Amino acid sequence: MGQLVRMLAIMLLLLGVLLPYERTTQAQDVAFTPDFLNDPANIALGKQLWAKRCQFCHGKEAYPGSAPPLQPWKYQPEFVYERITNGFRGMPALKEEFSPEQRKAIVAYVLSPKFSP
Repeated sequence: MGQLVRMLAIMLLLLGVLLPYERTTQAQDVAFTPDFLNDPANIALGKQLWAKRCQFCHGKEAYPGSAPPLQPWKYQPEFVYERITNGFRGMPALKEEFSPEQRKAIVAYVLSPKFSP
């Protein structure tokens, strides 16, 4: 019985170490160029997806939703992408709902001048 408990503890420890690594590498593997972030088509798609899914918690323009206020001027694209992909606290992961390109488009919108909290 003691060996089983030890093995479970080791597995949980490894799981706790590996999961954060997987989360960060997913965002690091995505490249954001200025051309992509400033492309009007990407921003428009991101705005459409935001309206479809994100504004229900974050509010129409990030306020006054039930989620914490966004501060896009402080964010790097990879940070926003990681949060959209994997979720955070009460925010659900959207990696199953949106493709990588769609998630990147949401990043382009949130970081664009068209997004105003």
